[in-house]
Amino acid sequence: MSNKDEEIKFRCTPFEKSIIKQKAFQTGRTVSGYCRTQSVKGKIISKPKFTEEEKDFFRTLKTHNTNFARIANLIKQKYPKFTIAIFAHLENMKKLYTKFFPE
Repeated sequence: MSNKDEEIKFRCTPFEKSIIKQKAFQTGRTVSGYCRTQSVKGKIISKPKFTEEEKDFFRTLKTHNTNFARIANLIKQKYPKFTIAIFAHLENMKKLYTKFFPE
């Protein structure tokens, strides 16, 4: 990790400063970390802060997703249309999970 010895200053209105502080807080970063990442990468996706109960819910969702996939693999020869529906459902669940917990 390189040392962050260099300094950049810029001017903004008090309103802009409050927006920057708010966005930094929403993304879980410091103001300088937010500005640095935004400037270098151009995009910061904020991760919502979850309670332990919500985290447990999404872990359970991932477990259910795995179990559904196993069930679908067991029955795909006998009931191919049902398997297609299960895999479509699994894909939707995976999108929801990875939206909050990228792998």
